[in-house]
Amino acid sequence: MSCEFCVKTELLEMEKELKSLTIAWNHVNGHVGIHGNEMADKLARDGALRYKSQV
Repeated sequence: MSCEFCVKTELLEMEKELKSLTIAWNHVNGHVGIHGNEMADKLARDGALRYKSQV
């Protein structure tokens, strides 16, 4: 079973539980120079490094 399949399964299960909300899923390309994506990537890397240094 692929990780992508697991994630999709989890998301679909959450969506069922949250019927009262409207959820729109959108694919956003990463690593293509979009300012917001680049900032999110940087924050994720910084957070991962902080967590790693605490272990």
